[in-house]
Amino acid sequence: MAADSASNVDAAREAGKAAFIQGNFEEARLRFSEALEANPTDAVLLSNRSAALDKLGRQEEAVQDAREAVRADPTYAKAHYRLATALLALGRAGEAESVADTASKRFPANGQLRTLRETAKMQR
Repeated sequence: MAADSASNVDAAREAGKAAFIQGNFEEARLRFSEALEANPTDAVLLSNRSAALDKLGRQEEAVQDAREAVRADPTYAKAHYRLATALLALGRAGEAESVADTASKRFPANGQLRTLRETAKMQR
């Protein structure tokens, strides 16, 4: 039974990724949500759903998922990136800059975070 559950989660995750790549962000959100039902603290799934929500213009929800992803796995750089991106989209450039700055220090090799930090700084 556990193997069936794991394969269902994997199938939902892959369907979500495929939908996102195709630009079907609502379908991606639904599939990531489905996978999160079985594993609600999976940082990658939370981050992926955050990205889908961001593309759907649902930034407040994107921020919530990104914060949860950071809590679930503080070592997952993309979760920090998603959080800063969603904050920036909400016009909260100061918060976005702070998140990106802290993350840039933690992940110095991550150029996306540095670029996002500078973008947020300019929009502040």
